[in-house]
Amino acid sequence: MKIDRQNVSLTIKRGRNILIVNAKQAKGGLLKAPKNGNMSAYIEESINAKVHIKLMRKDTVLFEDSSVLCGMEISHKAEELVNKLNKLY
Repeated sequence: MKIDRQNVSLTIKRGRNILIVNAKQAKGGLLKAPKNGNMSAYIEESINAKVHIKLMRKDTVLFEDSSVLCGMEISHKAEELVNKLNKLY
C-alpha cells in the first residue's frame, strides 16, 4: 500500500486473486470528523475522485474499470488501519 495526501494505491492478494486499486483525490470540501469521541477534527472529502480498479486471477483480467464519480477521503490513519486488517486475515 502506498498513500499520501492525494493518492492511494493498494494491491490485495487472496489465493489466486489479485485486486489492484489506484485512486487520486480531487479538490473537495472540509467536513467535521471524529476525534477522541468528539466531532472536533476535520477531513477533506471529494466526490469526484478518480479511481481505477483491476481484478485478476493469475494473469487473466476478470474485471477492469475507471471512474471519476467516486467519493474519497484519506485519513491520516489509513495505513495503520489496513495493517491491522491484514493481521486479522
